[in-house]
Amino acid sequence: MVKINTLNYTNHAQKRINQRGIPYSVVNFILSYGECIDTYDLTKHFINNNALKYLKEEYPSFISKHEKQLKNTAVVYGNNAVVTVMKITKKIRREYAF
Repeated sequence: MVKINTLNYTNHAQKRINQRGIPYSVVNFILSYGECIDTYDLTKHFINNNALKYLKEEYPSFISKHEKQLKNTAVVYGNNAVVTVMKITKKIRREYAF
């Protein structure tokens, strides 16, 4: 496990981030401002379109630069570390969101 920008990343997460070309700043942004859903012992974080509209007003330059990645990326976090970073291909069920 490696610590980058005060977040811990598993080796698997680092591998996926590098494979998908996702900047660490996008991962941090999703964890900070994204909606989260409990999935067993972990939480899945993502940014939906409604949230993205409001965040565009607060962070216009960051959003315009990384909008595609913010829309299509989910971050799985648990045990004080980023476990993996995945591409969103289906609609996320929000029944258990908090």
